[in-house]
Amino acid sequence: MSRTWCDRSFTECVRTITPPAKVKRVDSLDDGRFPVVSQEADLVNGYWDDENGIIKADRPLVVFGDHTRVVKFVDFDFVAGADGTKVLSPCNEIDPRYFYYFLLAHPVGGLGYARHFKLLKELRVRFPKELAEQKRIVAILDEAFEAIERAETLLQEAETNATALLDKVHDLVICRFTQDAQMVPLRKVTHKIGSGATPRGGRAAYKSSGTTLVRSMNVYDRRFVSDGLAFITEEQSERLSAVALTSQDVLLNITGASVARCCTSAQVPLPARVNQHVLILRPALDRLLPEFLCSLLTSPRFKSQLLGIGEGAGSTRQAITKGQMEAFGVPVPSMGHQREACQQFSAVEASLQALTASRDQKRDLLEALREQILTHAFAGKLASARPREIVVSEAIA
Repeated sequence: MSRTWCDRSFTECVRTITPPAKVKRVDSLDDGRFPVVSQEADLVNGYWDDENGIIKADRPLVVFGDHTRVVKFVDFDFVAGADGTKVLSPCNEIDPRYFYYFLLAHPVGGLGYARHFKLLKELRVRFPKELAEQKRIVAILDEAFEAIERAETLLQEAETNATALLDKVHDLVICRFTQDAQMVPLRKVTHKIGSGATPRGGRAAYKSSGTTLVRSMNVYDRRFVSDGLAFITEEQSERLSAVALTSQDVLLNITGASVARCCTSAQVPLPARVNQHVLILRPALDRLLPEFLCSLLTSPRFKSQLLGIGEGAGSTRQAITKGQMEAFGVPVPSMGHQREACQQFSAVEASLQALTASRDQKRDLLEALREQILTHAFAGKLASARPREIVVSEAIA
């Protein structure tokens, strides 16, 4: 190790501050005189009005989430959140922001929701003897991280704009192919409209294999998500035989926050059933294509109508009933027009999926770049680097 760097135990470098008071998340205010800083991901997690609980940040501090392992740099007066909020003050030989970046570069291993501070105390802290050199490293990291965050913001904006464009195209296609189509109640162009039930015993009754049980958490707009997929036994499946899925069905969430989300059953592992939060819409295939019905119900125009039904007048719970969907009017153009519309939807969504894949790759690249910069910083390899030489633009080109 260079003689210009020090290597010390964590406990030699840090003093733990005991907060005069801690505020539970449920007790924090939406607005108030003093911000609450806890172990949650966001920097500020509520507000508090009692000045007796304030931690004075006369010198910047670092907050570590004992359960979450979240690390925060805090350069303002605050009140500590309850449970798991460790407030750390580095010694005068170490710049607080340097120490913050050091902890980001040396994450401790995960122990679930157990406490992690004991692992943090096993770290050895490496730092330049000269505070000026620490501050120079911090300046490089600040500029690099700011550039990375700008790049991530641009990626998020691109995703938002692409989704808005898809919705616009979606509506234009729907309008084009349905403007002269007759409006028909769904019950007249479907063979089945019905929801299922949760097997007796609820979650405890689910198995690791067997008949697929589709829940609302699996149904997203125009895509089926298999994460968290549940399975039931053959006996349980038989009790739900009236809501057996085919590969030509449309699934609609009819309760809760995910109400009106809709996808086809094409990707559902069969045999399958649905629970009471999901409605099966089985089109009459000589009148209505499942892909077209799904695209119709997820278009902004019809989605807003479904959400209006789900909210209801004076309703305290978002819900759509079987009867409401039986009466729900949909335009039914010719089968040729439905196929053409579906082809256009597929082309636009393929472009969006390609954009999403590219965005995810760039996001991964930015995260890898962040980790690489931190690694170089605390290996003493930023000695000749300048902030302008850290090129982030390539990550979003």
